[in-house]
Amino acid sequence: MVFEWIGATGLCLILIAFFMDEFNKWDNDDYIYNFINLFGALLMLVYAVSLGAAAIMFTILEAVWAGIALVKLGKITRARRAAIKPTEEETMNALEAASEEELQE
Repeated sequence: MVFEWIGATGLCLILIAFFMDEFNKWDNDDYIYNFINLFGALLMLVYAVSLGAAAIMFTILEAVWAGIALVKLGKITRARRAAIKPTEEETMNALEAASEEELQE
């Protein structure tokens, strides 16, 4: 009974992410979309494994789904970090501007 609740929760999470994407509330590049997708897929994977060998295709599907969501989360995280981190040129320009201000004072 516990595994059925775990599976049902995972199913709901995946469907929520799907609907939010379809109705343009979330984009598939949004962190929340991919996190909900990953968490839902992991819960569904737990349920699939609990079903045993008879559910091997279901298990493979959920493992791939979770893997794709995890890779996408990694790409989003790296892109956000790169957008926040100043380039070497931006850093040098800021240092030069600060030096010029000090000289003018």
